[in-house]
Amino acid sequence: MSSRPAAAARPRTARPGAGSRLPAVTARGVALAVVALVAVGSVLGPARAWVEQRSDLADLRADVSQREQHVAALQAESDRWDDPAYAAAQARARLEYVVPGETRYAVLGAPASASPSAAVATATPSPEPTSLLEQLRGGLGLGGASEPTPTPTPADIAPSTGAPAPTATPVAS
Repeated sequence: MSSRPAAAARPRTARPGAGSRLPAVTARGVALAVVALVAVGSVLGPARAWVEQRSDLADLRADVSQREQHVAALQAESDRWDDPAYAAAQARARLEYVVPGETRYAVLGAPASASPSAAVATATPSPEPTSLLEQLRGGLGLGGASEPTPTPTPADIAPSTGAPAPTATPVAS
């Protein structure tokens, strides 16, 4: 027989943390993590550049589309100007040309190039007072003489077709 005691007779000591043992960090695991980080880092740069380029490309395509629409509108206007009737109508409206045999009317007391829209724009009241004292005086009714209200002129009453009012005297042409 041997002089060694039996294995069952030896007291067992429990190793600390034997029940909740974490896997050990090895050099192979650290190397794998470093390689994964390098791979992700090398993919993120080009992916970000690709997304930015796609965004820039979409912006440029929208700009090209807008410019093509503008060119089409300018081409349509150019085509309208090629029509002699349109050119004559514009000359009559803008330059006040008349065809031989027509009588041109001018409104007395109104500017020669006044249009109904320009006359309305001049009849707007003056802007609000700017200083605090003027605002207080105006709010309390102490602002002194109030601004006169604009009265309509014959140019304001003229038809909106751009033709001068027929209540004027004829001008020899």
